[in-house]
Amino acid sequence: MALSPTEAQIDQQTTPTECASLAPPSSLIPNEHRRALNAEDLVHLRDIGPANNELPESSLFTISPDGRSVALQLRRASVNTNSYCLGMFVVPLQAGATPRAIDVGGNLIRATLDGFGKSGMPSGVPLPITPQWSSDGKSILFLKRENGPTQVWMARADGSGSHALTNSPIDVEAFLLLADGTSLVYSSRPALIQARAAIDAEGRTGYHYDDRYSPVLSDRPIPKGGLPFAFTTFDLASGNTRPANEAERAALDAPAPRSPREDETVLREPGSPDAWLSTMGSTGLPPDTRPATRARNGSVMHCLVDSCANAIGPVWKPQAGKSVRFLRREGWANSLTGVYEWNLTTGHVKRLYQTQDYLVDCQPLGDDLLCAREQSLVPRHLAHIDLKRSRAETVFDPNPEFTDVSLGRVERINSLNSQGLQSYADLVYPVNYQPGRAYPTIVVQYISRGFLRGGTGDEFPIQLYANAGYAVLSVNKPRSVGYDGSAKTADEVNAKNFVGFTERRSILSSIEVALKDLIQRGMVNQKHIGITGLSDGSSTVQFAALHSDLFTAGAVASCCWDTSQDAIFGPETAAMLNRIGWPKFIDDNRALWSKVSLAQNPRKMRFPLLLNSPDDEYLSTLQGYTALRQADMPVDMFVFPDEHHIKWQPAHRLAVYERSLDWFNFWLKRELPDGGRRLAEAQFWEKLRDRQDRASGAMSRTHSTLEAEGG
Repeated sequence: MALSPTEAQIDQQTTPTECASLAPPSSLIPNEHRRALNAEDLVHLRDIGPANNELPESSLFTISPDGRSVALQLRRASVNTNSYCLGMFVVPLQAGATPRAIDVGGNLIRATLDGFGKSGMPSGVPLPITPQWSSDGKSILFLKRENGPTQVWMARADGSGSHALTNSPIDVEAFLLLADGTSLVYSSRPALIQARAAIDAEGRTGYHYDDRYSPVLSDRPIPKGGLPFAFTTFDLASGNTRPANEAERAALDAPAPRSPREDETVLREPGSPDAWLSTMGSTGLPPDTRPATRARNGSVMHCLVDSCANAIGPVWKPQAGKSVRFLRREGWANSLTGVYEWNLTTGHVKRLYQTQDYLVDCQPLGDDLLCAREQSLVPRHLAHIDLKRSRAETVFDPNPEFTDVSLGRVERINSLNSQGLQSYADLVYPVNYQPGRAYPTIVVQYISRGFLRGGTGDEFPIQLYANAGYAVLSVNKPRSVGYDGSAKTADEVNAKNFVGFTERRSILSSIEVALKDLIQRGMVNQKHIGITGLSDGSSTVQFAALHSDLFTAGAVASCCWDTSQDAIFGPETAAMLNRIGWPKFIDDNRALWSKVSLAQNPRKMRFPLLLNSPDDEYLSTLQGYTALRQADMPVDMFVFPDEHHIKWQPAHRLAVYERSLDWFNFWLKRELPDGGRRLAEAQFWEKLRDRQDRASGAMSRTHSTLEAEGG
């Protein structure tokens, strides 16, 4: 999918008072006793880039030309204003140095998505803001939106001022300061604006229902995919603009460098111009990615030893012509990250560093690495990795106050599932854990890498649960069953996953294997287990609701795979689903739907279900939700306005955090909130439980009568 800034409605700006705490405190007095963590502690964390790193190809910081500082954007949510404090900072690369704010303010820029034959679909994912330094290190350029279209701004690195450079009538999507330092080239998308205007005009005579529609996302057509970008060159001295020439356009497009061989696929822009990641022409998924380089004589060299497989970026040459360094996923279920050096003279490959930490974004710094790093109990921060000594040191922590809150300790659990696939999970112990006690437990999905915050999509607050007396199992789903090396397209992978719901059974098996091990250890109370999920995780919850006896309650962000999905998702997505094996709307495939549809099997639902749905997905929940309510099964749903697959509004995040905790407290611990809105919601859940009890009693009496009458 292509990604760009959204032209959705502009967020309200926070007040200067609200943003006074955007910069982290320069010093803290250590507290002798840690306090209990609350939901606001998680919502108000200062972030560098998107919380889940949903856009992994984007750089979250840039290193100054002299290598002594970095520039980055800090973002902090404000629940009071339901918006964000945003600031561009210069951070000296020395422990204990104070970051310097060089620009504060603006509106959150959210990414849009191109895919499924459509352009410019809105999302809740913050667009990573990648600053660019001037060659003399005195100025920093970056994207900023301030009550109007996104523009390129410039700030003085010493903090003496900032101002907008461009005055584009539509959003600047991306930019590049050109090598001469006197001009920049930027992209915008007038074709998208024109397409939306044409749709507005079409509405005067009625929208034609066609492939542009996805009713679950919008009640109007969405512009077709493949809309082009326009490229403009801006002169820094005069402010004049002109259409970019081909060389300038190519520089901004920044594709991976041209492959030296026709049968080779280059995956990403390299860290240095003569080193890159290559698939070596492999066609299976996932691709076999390995470092490659161009030798002094122009020939291409590929690393063919086993320790070069599964390589990821960056790829760079610390000593020109002598070696190539790269990162790779490795270890059990690829749960570890290694940094390697490939000696181009001997062919020997040596591991320089290995960690369980999540290295979100790494950039070469001399012979070392500077990384945005996360650890299980530590939010994202900057760390300097000394590759000679194989050790890491924190150089900037945007959330020093987080050390004052109580956190449950973490244990990594490795297992094999029913498909023979490796998987792992992180067990988060309850705060004040008592050995020998079996605890109510909540499962959070579906990636467990780095800081254990709220699972994929950040909706299920792991450490808030731990502070409330729960054990939490943060599960990393296993490799997809369809990734067997024979599939060559995403459709082929998904088709393999779909046969017999093999992928869903594989993921559920990984969860159950880990849970049963913890039950055997006496850690988990098997009668009080909750399960949560967003996106793929929600699909697993839906499948578990009909196929697992382990769970007592569930909570999801949205739902459901069901018989009306072709109509709800629209023609383009329906065609894709049909290609991979889902039945068409007109097909009578009761055997398949009996295994997954909540609407077709409402009385087989095995646990109460909470839905916190964004308004652009809730239509897909209505069929299953309505059937469950009519069957008197405990289900409750809340719909969040102006939200998407990943929620972005701080007030909504706080609400879903607190509501999911209240939901599990009610069903797993029989506890009620103290008062207010939260108590009123729990009292409604009491009514749901009573309705289910009455319906179950009536059904039992009916069955008894039929048996007595020989029915």
